[in-house]
Amino acid sequence: MSSWYHATSVYWTMSGEEEGNKGEDELEVMARSALERTQQEGKNRKWQGITILGTNIVRWDRVGCIISTPVNYIKEPAKVLNFVYRLALMSRDELGYDTTAEPATSAEVQMLKGFAKQFKNPYAASCAKDILDNQVLYPIYKVTCANVANTDRGVYFIGKHSVASYSPTGRATKGYVTFNKQRPTRLCFMKDYWCPNSSKIPKELDVYKTLKTAGVRNVATAIGGEDVPGPYTVTRESFDLEKVPLERVHCRLVFEQLARPLEAYRSSSDMIVALFDALQGHEDAWKAGILHRDISVDNVMCVVDQDDEEDANVRGILNDWDMCKYKTELNQPATQHNRSGTWAFMSAVALQYPFKPIDLADDLESFISVVTYCSLRFHRHDLTNHAVGSKLTRDQLININGLNGRLSQRAGALFFQSVDCGGGIIMGGDDKLARNQLGSPGFSFSAGYVSPILIDILNKLYQLLKTHYSAIDFEELERYRSRQNHPLAPPPPPDAEGQPDAPSPVSKYPNLLGIGGGGAKTIVAPAGVAAPVPKVRGSRVLDNHTKIQDIFLQAVTDIITSQRQDKDVTQDQFLGLHDQCLWRRKVCPARSANLLHPRLRKETRRESGRTKAVPNT
Repeated sequence: MSSWYHATSVYWTMSGEEEGNKGEDELEVMARSALERTQQEGKNRKWQGITILGTNIVRWDRVGCIISTPVNYIKEPAKVLNFVYRLALMSRDELGYDTTAEPATSAEVQMLKGFAKQFKNPYAASCAKDILDNQVLYPIYKVTCANVANTDRGVYFIGKHSVASYSPTGRATKGYVTFNKQRPTRLCFMKDYWCPNSSKIPKELDVYKTLKTAGVRNVATAIGGEDVPGPYTVTRESFDLEKVPLERVHCRLVFEQLARPLEAYRSSSDMIVALFDALQGHEDAWKAGILHRDISVDNVMCVVDQDDEEDANVRGILNDWDMCKYKTELNQPATQHNRSGTWAFMSAVALQYPFKPIDLADDLESFISVVTYCSLRFHRHDLTNHAVGSKLTRDQLININGLNGRLSQRAGALFFQSVDCGGGIIMGGDDKLARNQLGSPGFSFSAGYVSPILIDILNKLYQLLKTHYSAIDFEELERYRSRQNHPLAPPPPPDAEGQPDAPSPVSKYPNLLGIGGGGAKTIVAPAGVAAPVPKVRGSRVLDNHTKIQDIFLQAVTDIITSQRQDKDVTQDQFLGLHDQCLWRRKVCPARSANLLHPRLRKETRRESGRTKAVPNT
């Protein structure tokens, strides 16, 4: 097999005038296939492919695709053959191979098997087993990456990814549990993605360094990271758009901690403690001048204590700071072609007013959305099918959930509702806004099946939302609803600068959960225009962390004093639910579907319509 074949995908199809609309159908098939291929590819090369599709040649990268003018390969085969011949002569670097990754040798794989026997923690052991047991579909690769602490390059071994983006364009994030050759008794985590290339967007590695310098608690520790050597994306050069999307560069980060997804929590107490920890980290970062801007169930994780054989310790961290901004940048025009965030967890006002800059209150509301999402998905309530929780098999659970129209309707309306308003503007959040104003999530827990602490905290959080939304000036927000009313440089929304934070409730309990007191040191953010002090209306209680921190602190205190560990988690009620409830992609990659050839958009929109994005120009 020629070496270039690994870096390309070649489809021979019949399309043209004789085939009617089959050419468009083939383009749709190609788009679907591209989505599937990204799940297994990318460890040893930059993701870019060449597709020979009937009369067209299509080149892909992480920004979009370029489609050639038609070539009739039956009447003019020399043109296509000449192209393939030139492709075969390209170097590995020209073909998009990643020179920092290479297949692991059999000796190295045997070494990893020896490492795997040392892990005491059951979660770490299962992760190591998952890497070693799936080598047929996901071969193990040795990857080198620059270290943060010194000039040496770290050596890591990766196999099957633990998380992966569904989009062939955009950030295309993949996450890998990783063997660390320098510390063989510890697994770590590697994030591999394509970040926008702009001097106005802070590098995520630099953000992590800043967070560490500022003493921010409960965030991951970066031990390695770099922009992977090689070509950037080039598709953007061919776009004829009013605002061309940014080019993307291949980035890699390595973190010291191994962490499990928040969704794997074993009780509501674990979920509340993990979110409280993440909220502490968010507050520290805000005091250090950084706003996260993408709070979601995927970005809060639970650190795994690899020395704990019982796997009982719970500590949450706030992850993925690639969409963050410094306070001084919040009122500046958008740098990227599209909005940032995860649609299901964005605030109601952010969904209702597409051009409103994300502020502190939006982030804090997203924490409440995470609690609501987990409550609907993993705990019994009045929308739960009575058969759930009776130790159903996966297939049985999918069938049962697929018939739960009431839950599908509620989850869809609350997390995924969106309306295409034309002109590239997508709006949503109607039900979320109504629920916030009413102070009710729209469902009630089943008595006796759910911890009273979870019931209490969700009720208090929605009362907090009700108070906050009663103080919002919606007439003022109208200027953010349409592009015509959107000012070139809008003033920032209210934030903690207008109403100083009260002392952190954490400082009153410095030994709570063994986390320690203190907080972040104030540091100087990158140069930028300081935001003017905004006018604060009434009691917008989410303009600082005080009230929401008090609610979480009380819940955590109740958990500790009562020593409650309610086993109140039920089976996944979203598994097999209407597809709308299973798509939690970032907004940015979903928007990238519109950068494809117009004939591709029809199919791709059907795939990613749950997380439509809005250009923030």
